[in-house]
Amino acid sequence: MGVNGMDAARSGMLAYSASLDIVANNIANVNTAGFHVQEPHLADVAPEGGVAADNKPTASGVTLLGVDRIFTPGPPEQTGQPFDLYIDGGGFFAVKGPDGAVRYTREGRFHIAANGALVDGDGMPLDPPVKVPLPPPAELAVDAKGQVVYQDENGAIQVAGTVKLFRFANPGGLLATGDNRLVPTAASGDAQEATLDGGPGGRIVSGALEGSNTDLVEQMTAMLQAQRAYQLNLESFSTADEMLKALNQFQA
Repeated sequence: MGVNGMDAARSGMLAYSASLDIVANNIANVNTAGFHVQEPHLADVAPEGGVAADNKPTASGVTLLGVDRIFTPGPPEQTGQPFDLYIDGGGFFAVKGPDGAVRYTREGRFHIAANGALVDGDGMPLDPPVKVPLPPPAELAVDAKGQVVYQDENGAIQVAGTVKLFRFANPGGLLATGDNRLVPTAASGDAQEATLDGGPGGRIVSGALEGSNTDLVEQMTAMLQAQRAYQLNLESFSTADEMLKALNQFQA
């Protein structure tokens, strides 16, 4: 086994440790609105030592090849709050950060700020912005097409603005920035405004939030498998280390 075996075991320990971190994060967010699980992908490392006399690889290993975010929709969770918005479809809300950069999210928990703007839990306004009259009318609502409607003093229905949704050619290519927000990359493609028609563009459901799509049983199983694989690599590393020590002592 020797040094090559230690390297192979070490690569496995690093890969499965990273997998454990990802799975643990999935489990920790089982109750986070709009959260979507990440799935690690491992791959064998090609042996560097060529082949032995019997044509078998002298060493190999495992590496974390990549991490996919799975955008299977989470279940709707009813809240009764008019600005808790569930996306029935594949779109994303857009919010603008204090640095002016636009970020995208499936978490639709919004409220009215002091200036009348609809903002998320961190005060980031929707992009494009939506503002309601102040003081806010009593009967504010958001319809399936994202229109924020209310009844004015004359009983007429008015539209304060429209909550837009955006789609990406490859949502899996979006880059997470933390706090359930994402930004586009070359892999995801640019944001395209969605048509809220109930088809691929989806629709907005007021009074509900998207629950986490974490399958707790599936993630616990993945954690146990990663822990077992890590333990096996740790044992291999220890065995290789002992063999190397014994060889050095023999040669001395």
